[in-house]
Amino acid sequence: MHSWLTVLTLGVLLLSGCGALDRETVAPDQLPDQIVKQPQQNDYARARVGIIAFESPDYAENSGRLAAQLLFNALLQKNIFAELMLIQAVSAPGIKRSLFELMQDKQLDLLMTGEVSYYLEGGNFQSSRVCEDIQVLEPTDHESLQRVWQAKSCEQSTAREAHDLLLFRTPGKPADSGVELMQTIARQFAAMLEFVPEMKPREPEEAPPQ
Repeated sequence: MHSWLTVLTLGVLLLSGCGALDRETVAPDQLPDQIVKQPQQNDYARARVGIIAFESPDYAENSGRLAAQLLFNALLQKNIFAELMLIQAVSAPGIKRSLFELMQDKQLDLLMTGEVSYYLEGGNFQSSRVCEDIQVLEPTDHESLQRVWQAKSCEQSTAREAHDLLLFRTPGKPADSGVELMQTIARQFAAMLEFVPEMKPREPEEAPPQ
């Protein structure tokens, strides 16, 4: 258990660094696969934000902690929010009331949580695949929470086999590790949170026929 987490942590340290995205133009492949909900305007630059460990599948129970850490690192690089806090919780509390109390205790404006819904570590002959969900919550005046952002993303890497040709041999390539795929997803989520959606003007309505 601990050795698996150590390997993942080392992977995080070796895979640091990415360029910032333009806030006005973000390529679709740099954003999550599916953005379920997002605000019309991003007015949260001064927010105090917390991130708690994502929920994990039973067969990769430390993946949720790593997902939260990678998202925290990606957001720190972009400096999107005024204050960012990684809360060392085992997993997201099961009811919204508990999350609301957590936000009160930490004096948070936003809380990020999510789930690693699928994790497959590949290798020389098997593909790697990771799927994650994220939601960003905001407290309301009625001691409840509302979703500000919600998104889902999956990344996959296929192993490439070596082939013997007539005069030479083409080398194979193992699939990217699960850590690399999780870091890609973290960058996608961070880009979504940085991105300010462009408000398109409404097209003038045609006058009804006389």
